[in-house]
Amino acid sequence: MDPLEAEKWLEEMEMVFEVLECNNKEKVFFVVYQLKGNARDWWKAERMTHEQDVTTMSLNKFKDLFYDNYFPTSTRQQKEVEILKLEQGSMTVSEYRAKFLELAKFAGRWIGDEVGKTRKFKMGLQPRIRQIVVPFHLNNFSGMVEKSLLIERELNITKLIEDEQTMKQSFPITSQGSFLSRN
Repeated sequence: MDPLEAEKWLEEMEMVFEVLECNNKEKVFFVVYQLKGNARDWWKAERMTHEQDVTTMSLNKFKDLFYDNYFPTSTRQQKEVEILKLEQGSMTVSEYRAKFLELAKFAGRWIGDEVGKTRKFKMGLQPRIRQIVVPFHLNNFSGMVEKSLLIERELNITKLIEDEQTMKQSFPITSQGSFLSRN
């Protein structure tokens, strides 16, 4: 199983628990019931090897065992490094935001609180966007994303207008519709 898929699966299980308002015992029973294929085999071996008792196990204990098997420390550390190096590059702000949020959950100790998360996001923005957003002194993530999206949109509109004007200057048309030569 792909570690990121395993992580997403467990997050989906936790969302179900919130909707159903399960107690801890029900959560563990439900998550074990949902295991299939290799994951079910892993759990059977885990129970026999470590004499895991589902009736007394906390969901956090299950998650620790699950992560140790499907999301090893080396993979989590790799994801931490990825977010520390993450930059927008050629991605749109929306794509960058999605990648940032995907990786942010692995780097809580590096990012810290809302201000740290916002600062890291800002530092990874393309310079043309970052230089415009910095003076706003935004300390909340959603505000930073929203402002960055607006700036990106306006920069793109400006570029389209400039490109259009450049094309008109490069290929002037006479009243009869023929091109003038530029000498």
